[in-house]
Amino acid sequence: MKSLVSTSHLQLAAFVLGMIGWILCTISMGIVEWRVWYVDNTTVISSGIAWVGIWKVCFISYLYVSPGYREQFCHKFSGYDSFIPHEIYAAQGLLLIAMFVGLLGLAATIFALRNVYMGVTHKTLIAPFFLVGGFFYIFAGVCVLIPVSWNFYSVTHNQSIAFPPSYYMPSSPVAQEAGAAIPVGIVAVIFLLLIHYGRLVLVTKVWFRNRKNAVTQLLWSYCPPRLLYDSCCHGDSKDICGISPPKSFKIISFYLVSGILTTFPINCFNASNLEFH
Repeated sequence: MKSLVSTSHLQLAAFVLGMIGWILCTISMGIVEWRVWYVDNTTVISSGIAWVGIWKVCFISYLYVSPGYREQFCHKFSGYDSFIPHEIYAAQGLLLIAMFVGLLGLAATIFALRNVYMGVTHKTLIAPFFLVGGFFYIFAGVCVLIPVSWNFYSVTHNQSIAFPPSYYMPSSPVAQEAGAAIPVGIVAVIFLLLIHYGRLVLVTKVWFRNRKNAVTQLLWSYCPPRLLYDSCCHGDSKDICGISPPKSFKIISFYLVSGILTTFPINCFNASNLEFH
């Protein structure tokens, strides 16, 4: 695990960025400004601007004021509202999943980093948790990407929402634009998805390289190179191998690592039946 431990600072940086992405995911879920509607009726909506979020709709009004606000009216969505678009329902569910899965990714990464910095070198306590944390981060990033891109598509195509009269909202705006929640969600996707995809590739390469090196070291410890060479070529350099001992050992090691010789005993097998082409 030396190679993986040597990249612990990169893992720590990825953990910090993942935590920032998880925080941004949580912030975007709570922001009301997913869609900014511009309306022409300023009798109720005094500012002419309404904010449509994934949990509620709000606007400035001097006629209707919600409890706890001075000049703002907010109406929360209900799970029984049939007029709510599918992209808003999807955002509600997927962002909750992303928040929970991202928290699991943080926990797995913290455990792996704790083992690294405390000197625990057992491979089953480091690499698998880095891999699991990376998968959780990527899954959380996908859960954020879907509602963000879907709602952004609805905004760019100026899609309407048939609000009931109790919301005091028109069914369609004069114009609309993406609110602050969408760019915040995009940054969260970058931190959760792209960065941790690169981190996952790095951990996977290091892990499989260490496994390959472990097989090679096991072969060296059980079968000295000279003995492997003698078993293969019977001491005759012009036999079936026709190559020098180091090269012969590399060929046998390659076949062992690739799994072709798994049926042979590991301790000094008889390689006289092998044919090298």
